[in-house]
Amino acid sequence: MSKRSVVAFAAAVAAGAFAQDGASVFKVYGFADVNFSAYQMDNSFAKQFVGADTLSLALSHTNLYFDFKPNDHIKGLVEVGLFSRPTYTKSMDGSTPAVISYQGQSLSDAQIKSLVTEQQLSAKIATLVPAGTPQATIDALKSTYRAAAAATVDSLLQPKLTALRQANPSTALEDKHTISIDRAQFDLMLNDQINLRIGKFITPAGVWNVDHASPVILTVRQPLQTTSTPLFPESQMGLMGFGSTVIGDNDLVYNGYITGGRIDGSSTLLDANDGAALNNLGDLAYGGHLGLKLDLLKSVQLGASYFNGAVNKKHNSTELQIDLPDLLEGKATTQTVTSVYTTKEREWAVGGDAKIEVSNLLLQGEVNYRHRENEIASGSSDATGWYVLAAWSQPVTASVNVTPYAMYERVASDETGSVSGSFNDAGLAGFHTISFGINTSFYTNYHLKFEYMNLQLEKDAKTWALTKISAKDLNVGIWSSQIAVAF
Repeated sequence: MSKRSVVAFAAAVAAGAFAQDGASVFKVYGFADVNFSAYQMDNSFAKQFVGADTLSLALSHTNLYFDFKPNDHIKGLVEVGLFSRPTYTKSMDGSTPAVISYQGQSLSDAQIKSLVTEQQLSAKIATLVPAGTPQATIDALKSTYRAAAAATVDSLLQPKLTALRQANPSTALEDKHTISIDRAQFDLMLNDQINLRIGKFITPAGVWNVDHASPVILTVRQPLQTTSTPLFPESQMGLMGFGSTVIGDNDLVYNGYITGGRIDGSSTLLDANDGAALNNLGDLAYGGHLGLKLDLLKSVQLGASYFNGAVNKKHNSTELQIDLPDLLEGKATTQTVTSVYTTKEREWAVGGDAKIEVSNLLLQGEVNYRHRENEIASGSSDATGWYVLAAWSQPVTASVNVTPYAMYERVASDETGSVSGSFNDAGLAGFHTISFGINTSFYTNYHLKFEYMNLQLEKDAKTWALTKISAKDLNVGIWSSQIAVAF
């Protein structure tokens, strides 16, 4: 091809990027945010959930949107994100482990010593009382000897645990910057009522999972049930139909999809993947969202969501196996074992959402429920999450707007048997948070946010490892600020 032909071809492509009326059909836009956070924790146990750093400064997101619309019936949108995520590189586990881990998140020394103390007490009491002694008598004897047993275990075990952690760090963190394709969706726009979308798209569930860009959300952190512990999948890959219709003076918006199921490439608690594994067509996921926009007040939006899909995982895990009694006696031997774990579970989730605006007041909330069933071994888990948000928007000048806000969130989980992605695996029954903050916007594109969040982890009373962990040990205060810009 000659140079002149190349120039002519490039000119034709450039000309094709403009509609007949001169409006560009190819657009590039995006957002970015920088976060600064300070953590207040009274116990090392909480660090496995929020990170070991006291202070954190990070370029959290830099997302670009490539929007292409050659005509009124075809539209493509690709969202590319660059974000920072801490990655746990080593875990330690075993039949009676020195460290119990869930995807690299280890328990604290206090929990390990608590377990050993209980083991030592049980062995001692067994030599003092005959078989058949009432449990109340056994518990009273344990209370009598517990302080002395705990002191002995602490003096013997702590030096060994310290040396073991130094030689085999159980939570070695690497702060990796990851490029992700948050969505790559292509739409066939037929009419207002019926449209088709294929590719990777954000799961249409609730309010906050869809509105995830930092310049369009009020808070520094979204509800954790939509990010760190997503009850609904954050994104999916497959086929979706969507549309809207008018009922009187109200708008009904609806969609339904068939996909490969949960992807959650940005989630650390549910095993990072950027694809869904299917054993057969029966593993396909399905669901949708129904929304109603009422002609009331300034704005009233109500919605309901549903999801049903399979969760198939296979991953390698390198573990350091350690026998606790041997460790206590100073003759512990360790062995590194690489295993392949396969899980198959079925999950379904249902949720409701509401967003009400009255003058400058915004009220928003969601309630979500997820059930997960282990299809290989016996086990199931149930998780319920809800939040409420209140905000008051106040214009200061034509270009400056100040919005104070408050939010409460609670997530609770209960597990029977063995199920992945459950709080109970880590000894927790859930958590609740309360947040206060202020969001100041400049020229609508720039946002400066200041926020305080108090995170209270709730221990699972059925977990032996948390006998010495108090509510204060599970409390985290987080001061955060964020600069977000849309461009």
